[in-house]
Amino acid sequence: MRPINKGAAPRVYREYGDAQLDLISTIGKFCSYCERRITTSIAVEHKKPKDPYPQFRLDWANFLLACPNCNSTKSDQKIKLSRYFWPDTDNTFCVFEYTPEGFVKPRRSLPRWARRKARRTLALFGLDRYPNHRHRPHRSTNKDSRWNDRRNQWEKAISMRDTLAELDTPRMRECIIINARDGNFSIWMEVFKDDIDMCQRLIAAFPGTASDCFDAHGRSFPYPGR
Repeated sequence: MRPINKGAAPRVYREYGDAQLDLISTIGKFCSYCERRITTSIAVEHKKPKDPYPQFRLDWANFLLACPNCNSTKSDQKIKLSRYFWPDTDNTFCVFEYTPEGFVKPRRSLPRWARRKARRTLALFGLDRYPNHRHRPHRSTNKDSRWNDRRNQWEKAISMRDTLAELDTPRMRECIIINARDGNFSIWMEVFKDDIDMCQRLIAAFPGTASDCFDAHGRSFPYPGR
């Protein structure tokens, strides 16, 4: 999950929907949770849902961007923010690992308390769903292709990495960044983790990425706090 930095509120909002363009300008047209690029129907998402917590309805600190899948799965349930990891306040990159099969899991290197918190976060947005999961609540439906989108992005990133190994030119590296801008930042970072230059380029290419979560070599710091 890409850690992001929204900065201070650019203005005061009369309607929360008015924040959409400011959010897109700041962190890009990407779902803050599943990392997919959403060209239409991307929503201003309230970390603390607006119905049970109306006092945060217009609060910039409570805003993120979400795709229809992540937004509807989270719904309007009452939550305590400290029980979950959030991309605008935590180093969420070091919390989750991504697999070639399209799965997202807590990193095994995390302490037990952080793994529990990571699992709650995945469940909150349904990011732990995939077909034929042994537990029915974690099975994806035909309308939820997030796991398959991750798998496809992984395959594309691997293909681009193999091409770079055969033709390592500045132009090819630029081409990879153009392809990576389709979304799934964490997958591209994982696939190119041994290429310092590509990691630095990826961090710079996605607007609003929290660069303070990474060292000079583009590697994430190993702790979830900021």
